[in-house]
Amino acid sequence: MKTRTTKRRIPWLAGLLMTAGAAGAAAFLLPSASWSSDAKALLEGVARVPVVRTDLAVTVTATGEVNSASNTLIECELQQLQERSAGGQRIGTSGRSMIIEIIPEGSVVKKGDVLCRIDGSEYEEMIRQKIIENEQEGSELKQAELELENARISLTEFLEGTRIQQIQQYEGQIKLAEAQLQRQKDRVAWAERMLPLGYISQARYEQEKQLLLSDQIALDRVQEALANYERYTVPKTVQTLESQIARRLSTVTYMRRRAERNEERLREYQEQLTNCTIRAPHDGYVIYAQDDDDPPLAVGVAVHQHMDLFHLPDLGNMQVEVGLNETIVERVAAGQPATVRVVAFPGVELKGRVLKVEQLPRTTRYSWIKDDVKEYRAVIAMESYPGLMPKMEAEVEILTDERPGALVVPARAIAYEGGDPYCLVARGEGGIERRVVDVRPGTIDLLHVLGGLDEGEQVVLDPTRPELEELVVEHRLPLITHDSSDAGSAQASAGSALLQ
Repeated sequence: MKTRTTKRRIPWLAGLLMTAGAAGAAAFLLPSASWSSDAKALLEGVARVPVVRTDLAVTVTATGEVNSASNTLIECELQQLQERSAGGQRIGTSGRSMIIEIIPEGSVVKKGDVLCRIDGSEYEEMIRQKIIENEQEGSELKQAELELENARISLTEFLEGTRIQQIQQYEGQIKLAEAQLQRQKDRVAWAERMLPLGYISQARYEQEKQLLLSDQIALDRVQEALANYERYTVPKTVQTLESQIARRLSTVTYMRRRAERNEERLREYQEQLTNCTIRAPHDGYVIYAQDDDDPPLAVGVAVHQHMDLFHLPDLGNMQVEVGLNETIVERVAAGQPATVRVVAFPGVELKGRVLKVEQLPRTTRYSWIKDDVKEYRAVIAMESYPGLMPKMEAEVEILTDERPGALVVPARAIAYEGGDPYCLVARGEGGIERRVVDVRPGTIDLLHVLGGLDEGEQVVLDPTRPELEELVVEHRLPLITHDSSDAGSAQASAGSALLQ
């Protein structure tokens, strides 16, 4: 960036152009006369400049507006929410609320600054209800987890305690029954020996045999009970306990997921409450987003979901958007250096660079007119400057070419007839020569001479003045080959210089 104190001009041209108006006025005041009588005196009152060589920086100039290359649109993020409370009552929000505080438009803000506050009472109530519901469900979840743990302990208790204890009890009963059975077998054997000897009666012998049969049945019953316990009771009990565990585990899983969902919903409500305070996502300049369907932003205005609220241009990343006339657009390309002059900062020049030139012209309501002059949008990146704001008017000078040692004349010295450029050349012995020349665009006030003029020759400014026709003593029309597009561009440049 640099501070601009003087415009870039050729030194000799600056002083001479300052006197050109006075000299031209003097020429108007001179009386009409023929060349043979007083032509030399008339010529002395005509503003003239010499044809010189200089290092020519070829530029094009366009005007436009300063804008940010990064423009963030901030919209209302409130959402419509509906839910049933723990008591079965339906609660929710409409997704609409009211502005209770807003920053003035045009404010310069830093990242995190509050832009707007929206009434969030509906979301606060939903958060309160959800916290109560979550606490209640948290208590129920702990009870379900406790029951699950008890079911797991019951299974372990059965497998490692009750089952083993019951089996040991059966095994003890079997051993007692086997011992009793063995004793009874011994008694029956003794009775069989004693019966022939007459020491016991037949009835006593039969009684002992009955007791033996009873003891055998008792042993078989205990053994069968053990087998049934291991074959049926143990698997059934295990399956019952595992089923209880699975049922309680399912309940706990459901309640945990519900608790996670409720926590997620609570975070959503809290996020919506946070969205009621709108903050700047980055440094910038506040512009209200105006929509024909919505009222202007102010305290008390209702806002709704997806409603555009603010534009926040990034002041640290500015650019200029200009319109390039169709006669010069082909000379401008991305990457060319540029100088930006913002009207609000006189004397300040900012460095820039052409970012892009659109391939299609701008569309306006007059675009359907065949003779409508087309303009092409170009974007020029620029360095930052304190106080630079969007929508400021700026002039951009784009360097399109550099021509060292170029032969130049002021654009004011060239006129056009039938599309061909010509100038009036002052003759050394007196009088003016009308001469067709070949020129190319240069700067806004200089044209590059390709043919028809020599260095040091004097050319007359504003050659279309009627009174100069009396001074023309010779018409030289050399055969000049030139590019029609360059000639048209040069004519446009000359026209721009005359308008200025």
